[in-house]
Amino acid sequence: MGGFLLTSPWVLSALAALPALWYILRITPPVPKRLILPTAKFLKGLQQDQNITQSAPWWILLLRLLICALVIIALAGPVYNPASPLPFGGNVRMIIDNGWTSAPAWDAHIKEAESFLDRAARDDRKIMLVTTVPPEQSPPMDAKQARAMLQTLKPYPVSPDYEALQKHLEHKTHSLWFGSGIALKGFDEIASTLNAQGGLTYLQPPEAQAPLALKRIHTHAGELTARVLGSTQGQIAQVQLTSLEGQILDQQSLRLGKDLEADITFDLPNELRNKARLIKIAGQNSAGATYILDERFQRPSVGIVGTSDSNLEDAAYYLERALSPYAALQIDTLGALLDDAPNILILPDIHTIPAPLQERLGNWVKAGGLLLRFAGENMAQSREPQILTPVPLRSGWRSLDGTLNWEDAPPKLAPFAENSPLYGITLTEDILIKRQILADPAMGDLTGKVWAQLEDGTPLITGSALEQGQLVMIHTSAAPDWSNFALSGTYIDVLRRIMDMAGAPPMMAQNDNAGRLEPLWVLDGFGRVQAPDDAVKPLDIAQETRIGTDHPPGLYAQAHIQRALNIGEEIIRLRPVSNVTPQIYGQSHERSLMPVLLYLALLLFLADWLISLLMRHGMARRFPVLLLLLMPLPAQAQNFETTYANALHLAYVRTGDAALDTLSGYGLQALANELNRRTSANIQGVAAVDITRDTLAFFPLLYWPVSAQHTSLSEEAQRNIQSYLDHGGTILFDTRHLGGNQAQLRMITQNLSIPPLAPIKQNHVLGKSFYLLDRFVGRYDDGTLWVESQSASGRDEVSSVILGDNDWASIWADEEDHSRKREMAIRFGVNLVMYTLTGNYKADQVHVKQILERLGR
Repeated sequence: MGGFLLTSPWVLSALAALPALWYILRITPPVPKRLILPTAKFLKGLQQDQNITQSAPWWILLLRLLICALVIIALAGPVYNPASPLPFGGNVRMIIDNGWTSAPAWDAHIKEAESFLDRAARDDRKIMLVTTVPPEQSPPMDAKQARAMLQTLKPYPVSPDYEALQKHLEHKTHSLWFGSGIALKGFDEIASTLNAQGGLTYLQPPEAQAPLALKRIHTHAGELTARVLGSTQGQIAQVQLTSLEGQILDQQSLRLGKDLEADITFDLPNELRNKARLIKIAGQNSAGATYILDERFQRPSVGIVGTSDSNLEDAAYYLERALSPYAALQIDTLGALLDDAPNILILPDIHTIPAPLQERLGNWVKAGGLLLRFAGENMAQSREPQILTPVPLRSGWRSLDGTLNWEDAPPKLAPFAENSPLYGITLTEDILIKRQILADPAMGDLTGKVWAQLEDGTPLITGSALEQGQLVMIHTSAAPDWSNFALSGTYIDVLRRIMDMAGAPPMMAQNDNAGRLEPLWVLDGFGRVQAPDDAVKPLDIAQETRIGTDHPPGLYAQAHIQRALNIGEEIIRLRPVSNVTPQIYGQSHERSLMPVLLYLALLLFLADWLISLLMRHGMARRFPVLLLLLMPLPAQAQNFETTYANALHLAYVRTGDAALDTLSGYGLQALANELNRRTSANIQGVAAVDITRDTLAFFPLLYWPVSAQHTSLSEEAQRNIQSYLDHGGTILFDTRHLGGNQAQLRMITQNLSIPPLAPIKQNHVLGKSFYLLDRFVGRYDDGTLWVESQSASGRDEVSSVILGDNDWASIWADEEDHSRKREMAIRFGVNLVMYTLTGNYKADQVHVKQILERLGR
């Protein structure tokens, strides 16, 4: 480490010309200033004994020589901490791992590769550049060509195919592999091949930049559970549940243990969960750290006509157990269900729909509802014609297991056809149908309406559109009395597929693209949503698709069916590389000093020009150059003071967590908008403050969201915060309902002088500074708000520290939330700001009696 190297040392010979330049500048006088002097005629004819040549001040000459010297030294190519020559001879193979695992540290990959290219250029080595996605190797090229090619690379949202890469590694030479530190499938084999071909040097980012991934997501009883995978014990992940537009619906943090994986659960109301489209790990910009949620993770509202006290003989019993993990269920009468207008209505074996409800049910379907009906003895014995069925039905039922049945066994359910909405569902076992209600082809055309049939061709599931809605009929019972369908795994898959169709356009009878899912949008290597290009191909819903460049992770759809491809579905674990000894990025970084020296020379040149301009206009000839260069520095502080001293701003403490800081900024800006609309306060904006450097006195209130990334405060930060509290400032600490943040808060405040805190009392001024409040609601409402038990004198009874746990900024930021809960959270924010601005104004009752007497007169 350390030392210098000149890549073009011969340029330094130009320094020998500096003495001659000094002499030239010394004898060249500055441009004289011409003045008209009336008495000059009296000097005419006088003889001058000595001619004196006036020159520029010596420090001006020194400054100009310094500029020339800096330019000469810069052109000599100085390098700090030069790396040693490459320890191997011949051409160099540089392998750039550009799969999804490299995306979080992509800039570090490129910077490290460019550093090695500089070393290769000095040694005049040829480079063979190899990419893992797609697997290919370039012909030998010089370092300049390799650098240009390197700048065009990008990470792909797929895992590298190391088996395919083996075919491109033909030359025997030493290999430099710039990887992510993760050994995916086939890594050990290809590492052995490279070692045998001339040796392998493997480089990777530090552990802090190791990739994280989201494994398969599970759902249960309305909860979403995501599994986070890592490669290093102690890694911290902040997992966010977001909409497609980037709105954060929920976020939670976790720390990986010894098994390098951990689960995190989101429990949201049904309407918020149905808005969720992505689960992301904040700060991990990769396709593996982004998980796409398709329609299978949404919970539609489903109404089942029946009674809640069902038993093993009731159809509602089997429907409830099949659908409860995937839908919000309600079991009630048909009239009550229509009042609530669910997405789906299920009628198990209803023989007659009451006349007053027939029209309501029909209008509900026409408006976009999905009606699912099951057969049974009640429907078969009904003498009235059935309405709201997708096909006409025959009266009675077909019995396939009686003594007069000449077949050896009841027929089985046949595989689903390609033009069926149920195509792609696998029949997990033999499904035997003993009884069914038959469709009547004589009363109507069945073309395009048969979704499933038995092996003998008899329709078992039919469906058709009714204006904007859909009618679906399963021609056997929902309980196991007519078949074993209700006891199979296919029963659940069929019901989930039908639920997916709720609210979707009715499927066309014949579709040339049946069974093919077209890409709606895909992820790039950094996990960003983008439109698919021409290289992305459709999916076959009946086949298991492996993620690749032609099928990147994304959302694929056809008519009513949506499917998400996620890298997390293929990941088992993230295993660190083990059969090679990795080098860490940054250990051999060299730094070119040419840009720094040229920039310094430019600054000195501008200073020289300004000094010359001032002297030409008769100002001080010996203006200090150093003072001139430092003049802009106070202007920055003055600009900060001008910005925040002349107007009222809300402020939050910058934590270093980009996602949390963004959320705090959005939340306080939304609160500022409401304050400007509802009160006479004039909030000009929101400031993010650095507690170590910034002046805090301009802000009456600081919102401090406690983060897991917080550590103990530096001495400068402690002095700054203590001065702020001692001189009238108020801090709202928000631990955001995360248990681990209590320890972080203790670490932050351990060296601060904070008065004793107590739970807020019922009649506290904070509850009536603008609105009358008895609770202080945020994203959560079960936390306790703590204030000073006795406010310090001279503060107008305003508490210097307020401590809460209800995560206020996240609900302030959610401007699409129009719930009562957010309104109460906004009111708390308004009260909080007015409390810090007005003090005990609302509690001051000293002159109430005199005021009332005067008003009485």
